[in-house]
Amino acid sequence: MKKILYSLLFTIISLSAYSQNKKIDPRLIGSWAGSEKDDQVEGISKSWIMNRNEDGTFELHFTTIENGVTDKFSEKGKWWIDSEGIFHEYHANSKKTDTYIYEVLDKNTIRFKSKSLSVSMENSYYEFIDTRVSK
Repeated sequence: MKKILYSLLFTIISLSAYSQNKKIDPRLIGSWAGSEKDDQVEGISKSWIMNRNEDGTFELHFTTIENGVTDKFSEKGKWWIDSEGIFHEYHANSKKTDTYIYEVLDKNTIRFKSKSLSVSMENSYYEFIDTRVSK
């Protein structure tokens, strides 16, 4: 019985420490737009709307154009800021997490610089700007 209680206590303490390391930066909550061309893949233009919720979930809606063909797709996942101030974006579809260094330039503009990405890119130094669409 003692082993079970100790195990349960350890689990509760571990989960508490884990959740304390995940923070939500309220400045990033809302609907954001961004775009890039040839940064991820040569010849592809991509634009997106990112909806970051205060509960740490997100919905990301992409539009890509390659050789005149337009494609649209969406992703869902979770986002958080760790204790070192790094932005994490967990994608439920791929079950992979991308990390970024971010800088809030003003209340409507955020610069993201890739730290580690789950997909390969043409540009090893990937950077983009998100602009607020709505809060």
